[in-house]
Formats: sequence, C-alpha cells, structure tokens
Amino acid sequence: MRFWFQRKKDNPTEPVQSAANDDIANQREIPAPDGAQKTQTTKESILRASTEADDDADARALARLGDAIDYLATPAVAAYFDVREHEAYYRALKRVGPRRDFHERLVPVLERFLAAIASPSGMASVDRAMAMAARRKPSSHAGAGSIIERARTESPKGVKLMAVSDPLTFDSVKTAYRLAAKRNHPDAGGTHDSMVAVNEAFQLLHDLLREAQIMSDGGIGDDALYMTVDDDGNAVPIERPRTAADYRYVVGELRFRVALDDWDLEVAARALQQIRSSEWLESSKYARDENQLLSLTDPAGKLAERLALTRLRAEAEAALEVARGGLAVAERMELNFAGYVLGAEAALAGDKVPRVVVSHPRQAANALRLGLIDDAKARRVNEKCAREEGIQVAANAEAEEFRERTGFLQDLPMDSVARGKVPRSKLVPEPGYYQTRIETLSDDQRGEYMAAFGTDGRAGQLVRKYAFVRLVSLLESVALFPVTVDAVAAVQESLTIGALVRSTYADDVASAIQLLADAPPRERRERADILRDILEGRRRAPVVGFVVSIAGDGPLGTPLTAGYFKVLTCSISDLRTYRSSGRLLESAEERRERESWIVESEWLRSDAMVASEKRAWTADERARANPVDGIDDLEAHCELLLGLGQRMTHVEQLQLGYWVDRLTTAQLKAKRAADARAWIECWFALPERYRGRSSESESERLRNRLARASKSRS
Repeated sequence: MRFWFQRKKDNPTEPVQSAANDDIANQREIPAPDGAQKTQTTKESILRASTEADDDADARALARLGDAIDYLATPAVAAYFDVREHEAYYRALKRVGPRRDFHERLVPVLERFLAAIASPSGMASVDRAMAMAARRKPSSHAGAGSIIERARTESPKGVKLMAVSDPLTFDSVKTAYRLAAKRNHPDAGGTHDSMVAVNEAFQLLHDLLREAQIMSDGGIGDDALYMTVDDDGNAVPIERPRTAADYRYVVGELRFRVALDDWDLEVAARALQQIRSSEWLESSKYARDENQLLSLTDPAGKLAERLALTRLRAEAEAALEVARGGLAVAERMELNFAGYVLGAEAALAGDKVPRVVVSHPRQAANALRLGLIDDAKARRVNEKCAREEGIQVAANAEAEEFRERTGFLQDLPMDSVARGKVPRSKLVPEPGYYQTRIETLSDDQRGEYMAAFGTDGRAGQLVRKYAFVRLVSLLESVALFPVTVDAVAAVQESLTIGALVRSTYADDVASAIQLLADAPPRERRERADILRDILEGRRRAPVVGFVVSIAGDGPLGTPLTAGYFKVLTCSISDLRTYRSSGRLLESAEERRERESWIVESEWLRSDAMVASEKRAWTADERARANPVDGIDDLEAHCELLLGLGQRMTHVEQLQLGYWVDRLTTAQLKAKRAADARAWIECWFALPERYRGRSSESESERLRNRLARASKSRS
C-alpha cells in the first residue's frame, strides 16, 4: 500500500484526499504545494491501492506515527468518517419513502468502507482512530453551549489549531482539518503532539455533529443506538462498537437490512452470512453480544420467507438458522418472537406462500429480476410511485404559487434566531417528531427553514419538512407579539400549510390564532406579557399541583398538543393562576375526564387483560403458520375487549380494530368467511369513537376483507 505522505527533496506532498469524502464524483482535483493540479481517480484507485501494496510497510508507518496519522489522507479512516455521517443521516430520517430513496446513495458508501478495511492496514488505521475516541471521558459530550464551545473544554489546543467557526458542518470540519493537518503533520514540518491534538479535536467535533444529527424525540442521541430493554421495560446499555471489527459489523448489518428492504435477496443473504461468519464474530465482542443476534430474528426470518419463493434454498435455510438462534435468545429473555420463525418455517415447508409486497422502484426492479412479480406488477408499482411523485410536485408548485401570489409572512418574531442562516451541509436530517420550535433546530435546518418560508429561497418540499415548526412559529408569534403580527394573514397561512401537507393540526392552529385575535387589544397585550413571563420562568410562587408542561419541553408544554393549546387560549384569570402557581385549575368536566383515564388505565393493566393480550399475541404468531390454531384465542380476546368497551369512555385505547384485523385474517385463511364477515360488520357497527386509534389503511383493509367475505359467502 502506498503511504499517504511521500517525501520530496524540498517539500512534502499534500495528503491524497479520499473518495470517501465525496460519494458522487469519480475524480477530484488535488492541489499540489506548487499550485499545480493533480487529478486523482478516487472511486477505484484508492480502494485498489488500499488492498494491493505493501501492508507490512504500511503497518510500520502506522506504528511509527501512531495517533499522528492524517485521518482524511488515510482511505480507510476517511471512509470510516464518511460512513458514520451517512449512517447518522439515514437513522435520522423518519419516513419510509425518503429512507428508501436514500438507499441509492447510502449503499456505495457502506460498500466502500467494507472494502477499505478488508486489508490489515485499513483495519489497523480505523482501530487507531477509534481507540483515540475511546480514551475520551464519557462526559465530554455533555453540557450546554455550541458544539465548538463544548469541544473546546476538552480539546482546547486541537480546536485552536483547527481554527473552526460557526456554523459548523461535516464539510467545514473536514476543510478545517485538512488545512490543520497540512500545517501540523510531522512530515509537513509540524510536531507529533500538534497532530495528535488536531486529530483529537476532529474526532470530537465529528462525534458531536453526528450526535446532533441523530438527536430527536426529546434529545436522545448516539447512545440510543446502543440501548436495549430489560425484562422490566427499562432501557439499558449494550456493548458499544469500540474497534474497527465492531464497526464493520454495524455497517455490515446495515448493508444487510438495506438489501432486505430493497428485495435484493442475494446480496442480503451474502451480507447476513458475512456478519454471522466465524471471522467476524471471533474478532468482535460487539458482534458476539446476544442482543445483536436477537435483533436479527425478525429480518432473518423475513429473508428466509422471501428466499423460499426463489431457488436459493440453501441461503433460505441459513437465514432460518440465524432466526432460530435469535429466537433462542428471545426465549431466554421471555420475549415472544416465535412468529418471526414460524412463518419462515411454514414457507420453507411449503405450507405458506409469502406475499410479495413492493412499493418502491428499487424493490420492484429486484422482485422482477428474481421472477417474484411480473412486468405488469412492476409497471403498476412504478406508475404508483410516479403518481405520488406527481402529487408532491404539485404540492411544491402550490407552495411556490403561494409564495408568488400572497407570500409567507416575513420576519416572524419567533424566527429571529434563523435570520441570515443558510444550509451548508449536503445531508440535513429531518427535525425530530417533537422538534417544533425553531430554536431547537440545527443551523442547517434553520437555513432550510428560511429557504422554505423566506423571500429568496425555494419552498417546495421544504414546506412539508418544516410545516410543524412553521405552525408553532405562527401561533406563538401571534400570541406573544399581538401588535406586530397580522393575525388574519397568519390564519390564512396556517390553512394553506394544512392544505399543502394534509395536516389537521393546521386547523387547530388557525382556530387558536383566530380566538386570540378576536380578544380585545388590552387582553391580547396582557396575555402576551403573561406568556412571556411564563416562557422566561418568572413565576411568582413555587410550583405545586398538576403541571401542564411535559419534561423536556418548554413551560407551555409540548407544542400542538391539547395541553399546549389550553395554556395559550385559556382565560386571562386562568393564565394568571398558571403564572403564579405553575398549574391550571381543572374544571369539573376535566376532573371527571382525568379520573376516568386513571380508572380505565387500571382496567387495561389488569391481570386478566394482560394475560388475554399475551395469549392473543401468541395466537396471532401461531396463526401465521396454521390459521386454525390461533382463532379461538384471538376471538376470546376480541370478546373480552367488546365487553370492556361497554363500561369504558376511552374505547379507542382498546385498539379493537387491530385485533379484529388479526382475527378476520386468520378466519379467511381458515375458510371461515361467514365468521369473518360477522366480526367485521360488528366492528363497523360500533360507535365511531372506537376507531380513534385505527389508521385509515386498517379500516380500508377491513372493508376490502368484508367484500371478499361477502363474495365468498354468496
């Protein structure tokens, strides 16, 4: 392997830049010290160079330089940091569509890393980089302040040498690192200690950026990837990847899951075999953790089922063995994973024909190649995706038209933190589910937000991405700055956003804004003053009683929830009470509602209910292999839920629709169409409130099943 620094008589060359920093370009211009440009073919040549030359010489160089190696001039280490960025972005995506769309970009990055550490030198260089990270104190990521401020507390020398500045992105950190490495590497006239400090700062900044990218839903970051649940339902840490072999397993497992989702079954089978090979398991304590095998139970079972439809019998049997291994772990933990294996066993025995459900062009292309669907089915999938894309394009056009015709409200007071921001990263993750205030967004997300709702940017799909943030900004701007913001325009914009993203939350926001706007000016000003007091924490008495705000959220509670709307729109007298005591007084009706919740929650947690539900889950799993096996227990559970519903107010919590769905699926498979029809008719005859937690797709399935059952009976 060619070493990454080659001595010239007078000047060392600049480090060769890895292709892992750009997964799009095949070639890149690398400036030499004298200003000349050298073209490096990175996508092929660097990976080839990483496996073809002198590993012994490379190992000696690594031993000599130790932690002073140039990370981004080292192909395997550069690929390591690149794959971490893409992995973090992928895990931060919330919706299935964008995740599958990202597969095309993600897969080459995963494969590049796996190829780059195939050589001993590549593995050793990544090991060295990860070892430096492992030496840091666990508390290094904690604390307030910007990423740079947090990093400076632990690595002041390295951060100073890198000369980074906000706004910080992966790309800006890499640029700063390359310049610092050029100045401080021992082969470039620097010192060993300086280069170690630069590497330490780069790794720390990169980790903090990655954490911020993954963070969502209350601020759970990178640690959430390495947690499991114990027997009591508590989150507990599992073995973390600490070596190159550990992280190789993480990437290999992700490659397997992506291929499985894409219906690229041959690649999925090879990837599963690789991550469970003796070589990978023996070299990694992380890979041997039984939680890894447990997590493979479901996907390995799915792969075995799907492979049963092909001629890849040996691969199907191998996948089934992995699923059985995971089931053995689950049984020791008293977890009910049997269904993941029973279906696969039935498929391989010929007792079950697995369904081929594809909804993305990548899936359709692979299923067609394997002969699992015909040309007509593939064409329908592609046409459906094209229609959905057309709907999105039309929504984007509507957003642009609204910008041109009416314009989004400019300079909302709640958005002052975002003014002047522009996105600088190529991978800007979606906000978390409860990231609905602009101050919780990253700099890049704030830049995208301004591009969506400003005058100079483009709206399009970014309106959908930041719709909830915008709705909260509109409502809180009207509430806190009644003189500044045009309430009529805010109502109109809320309704427009709701139409674009098909959200009923927008109607609630528009109604709340209208309610606030209809109040007398004096009352609006007093409300704004009190709300600002609450937001700034200037309560005048200790907090007692029932507090509306939820842990991890602001004093007004979780935005767009019932409690949040209640605080914003309650009477002035109630709002004064809330400011002074930290709680809202309950009305008689609200007290009855709360007491009802408490009583009914106890019913749902009763021993009889828990035991019945456990039997129903087991019956549903048995029914996948043999429908007749599970019908009695499923029917008994549905009967129990119906009886309980007769004395409950919050009947939607029974989730009866889900269990009727599972029961009638088994009944139709068992040729009991009349029974299935009776249960579905019973379900639709119940009051509408039963369907409060049922999705439209669930209801549509039951309607279609009712039609099939009626046709079969006739």
